[in-house]
Amino acid sequence: MDWKDIASTVAKAAPILGTVLGGPVGAVAGAAGSLVASILGCDDSPEAVEKAISQNPENLLKLKELEAQEQARMLKWKQAQLAAELADRDSARQRDIAITRVKGGNLRADLLALTAMVALVGVMAALFMFPVPEGSARDLLLVVTGCLINIVKEVYGFEFGSSRGEQEARPQVR
Repeated sequence: MDWKDIASTVAKAAPILGTVLGGPVGAVAGAAGSLVASILGCDDSPEAVEKAISQNPENLLKLKELEAQEQARMLKWKQAQLAAELADRDSARQRDIAITRVKGGNLRADLLALTAMVALVGVMAALFMFPVPEGSARDLLLVVTGCLINIVKEVYGFEFGSSRGEQEARPQVR
C-alpha cells in the first residue's frame, strides 16, 4: 500500500493533505503521511493510517482541524510577509521623499531609471533594426531585454505604486 492509496480517504476531511498525499513527489507525500500518522497516534505507514481512520471516523475530524490550523498559520505568515513588503517599500519611498526635500530631487534615482529605460529601448531597437544571427548573441540580447523590462517595471512600480491584484493573479512557484 502507498500513501496515494489513502489520499482520497484523507481528502474527504482535509483536501489539501489528501492532495499532498496523492501528489507526484514521494518525499513530500511521505512527510505528509508521517504528519497524519503522528496526529492520529499510529504507526508511520499508509496501512496504519487507513486502519486508524476506518476504526475511528472521528480521526477525520482531527485531520480537518489540523488543516484548518495550518491554513490559519499560512494566512498569518502571508499577512506578515505583506506587511514587511509594504514597510520596505514605504521606507524606500520615505527615503526618496527626504532626499527630494533636502536636495530638490533624487538625481541618482532619476539617472538609474532613465538609464534602464534608454537601455531597454536601445536593445529593442538593435533587435529590430540590425540582423542578429541565431545563436548565443541573439539569446544574450533577449535575456538582457527581459532583465531590462523587469527593471523598468520595478521602477514604475516604485514610482507609481504597484497593482497588488496583478501580483496575486500571477501563478506562484512553490
